[in-house]
Amino acid sequence: ASIAGQVLNLLRELADTLDLAVLLIGHDLGAVSAIADRIVVLYAGRVVDIGPTKQVFAAPHHPYTSLLIASVPALKLDWLETTLEGHAAKGGGAFAGVMPRDRACPFRTRCPVMMSGICDVEPPPARQAGSDHIIHCHREIDELATWQRPAEGNA
Repeated sequence: ASIAGQVLNLLRELADTLDLAVLLIGHDLGAVSAIADRIVVLYAGRVVDIGPTKQVFAAPHHPYTSLLIASVPALKLDWLETTLEGHAAKGGGAFAGVMPRDRACPFRTRCPVMMSGICDVEPPPARQAGSDHIIHCHREIDELATWQRPAEGNA
């Protein structure tokens, strides 16, 4: 953990000193939030949330982004699998029912706020959630702000 922290600090320092862009791809939201000015959240290879890191991590969130944030591990080796399985609205694996050329929402089979006849048919529209923050979801931003998210640490 301390070596990872040193590497992240070095990357941040190099990016700031040399005015470089750094592309960091990972599942460790703590690491991502420590270094990233902007974040893109993907599900099944499709963008569901994009914007400045602080805005993306603040409410409202796309349901998948919320589940990821709530799933930050507390030294559990299988944290992602158990978190997503515990909050799946429908059965199946992480990408059950998602086809590569499918235009419908890729998160629909696991989404706790999925709307039948909409999410499973149409691609989710881009919705403005804040300055330079876009969420791809059929639900309105104010609806996303009020749905019951899992409590941090209880995911």
